[in-house]
Amino acid sequence: MILNRHHLSINDRGELDLPPAIQPMWQYWQALRDADQSIIPAKAAISIQGLKGILPGIVISERIDEKTITIRLAGSRVEDSVGQSLAGVNLIDLSPANQHEGIQAIYAAVFAKPCGFHITEELRLRGGRKAHLYALVLPLWDEDGNARFTIGHYVFTGAGYDDGQSRAAIEHRQIDVFGYIDLGFGLPD
Repeated sequence: MILNRHHLSINDRGELDLPPAIQPMWQYWQALRDADQSIIPAKAAISIQGLKGILPGIVISERIDEKTITIRLAGSRVEDSVGQSLAGVNLIDLSPANQHEGIQAIYAAVFAKPCGFHITEELRLRGGRKAHLYALVLPLWDEDGNARFTIGHYVFTGAGYDDGQSRAAIEHRQIDVFGYIDLGFGLPD
């Protein structure tokens, strides 16, 4: 698989070069950050009213340990696309076991050196459905000022079916673009 790495840093106007589908999440997160006057906004600052335009595509997760990232809230469009209720599910377990290590490494980087990530990829969903995904995942502080939560905006577009079957809810098939986002702490190694 050829992977186009596209790491990003915030420009002097607070903008990022992201696909238009996930720009609203960046703008919302940036507004929270500006209101907090903090590098990373607090999870407690999230409001349903503020997310109203993108709420169906939102996932809020909490890092429990290196192998457990528990989904605390998932929007209806995300659950419909994945085909199951997601609250309380370990997001690592949504993918096949052979993909767990890579997903764990990405989230470990997000929490170790607080940063975000964006990804554009092709997925195979349970039942052989295919989808194209644009996603933006950004960290949130807990009440003690630790990066323990993430908020992600996931935009799925249908791409039909393929011949293969997957028992996993989400199988990462072809990553077109992946990159970390430097939020002021630098990029992961």
